[in-house]
Amino acid sequence: MIKEIRYATRQLAKHPGFTLVAALTLALGIGANTAIFSVVNALLLRPLPYPHSDRLVLLRERSETFESGSVSYPNYLDWRAAQRGFTDLALFRRDRANLSGRIGEANPERIGAARVTWSFFGILGLPPTLGRDFAEADDLPGSRKVVLITHGLWQRRFGGSRDVLGQQLMIDGAPREIIGVVPEQIGLPRLAEVYLPLDELRAEDGVLRRGNHPGFSALGRLKPGVTLAQAADDMNKIAHDLARRYPEEDAGRTVSARILLEAAV
Repeated sequence: MIKEIRYATRQLAKHPGFTLVAALTLALGIGANTAIFSVVNALLLRPLPYPHSDRLVLLRERSETFESGSVSYPNYLDWRAAQRGFTDLALFRRDRANLSGRIGEANPERIGAARVTWSFFGILGLPPTLGRDFAEADDLPGSRKVVLITHGLWQRRFGGSRDVLGQQLMIDGAPREIIGVVPEQIGLPRLAEVYLPLDELRAEDGVLRRGNHPGFSALGRLKPGVTLAQAADDMNKIAHDLARRYPEEDAGRTVSARILLEAAV
């Protein structure tokens, strides 16, 4: 064995070009495998950071044109009222916002944001670590303007001070009261640093029209004992009824239901 190693070493020393190429190839191979494992581990092997995340389901509308399209707000309301397979449903949308900081500050930045219905964090099972969650009243047009911020934004803009609750944050030129801080690992939708209720969006004609699909997705948590297939079948019965009642807007539309982890991949 030692002889073979010595011989191989001499051969490599005689051909430095080949040795360099072999070493680089080996290094690239190891690096690529490590990177692939990191991605697979993050997306497939490691569960999502929510309690019983295998029960969380992403719901989208499916049509002849789109396999996974956004959800109409009126359809969501009908889904939520009629469905029997989920503990509850929530609506969410990835967005962007202009953050001007606290009133009187002059350090604006463009950040990731999310619009969510009040039931969103309850379904995820990750309540705020400081302050309170959204209440149903926060979702109503004309309600007091409030916002939830992530742990990262809390640390970056407020130094982690617990006095953050009740402070006014200027978002898109309007003041909003900070009512809570949510865990950094929420991560849904990606890159969101502030969470806003629907409030005034619910009064906009573009959102209220059944035929409009303004970028929303729905989220549900399966009831104990209910399978994904059973919940999906129930949702599609509702979709079939909506297509009968609103043929102009909902004809040919069904519901795509996927476990959130699989949808994230």
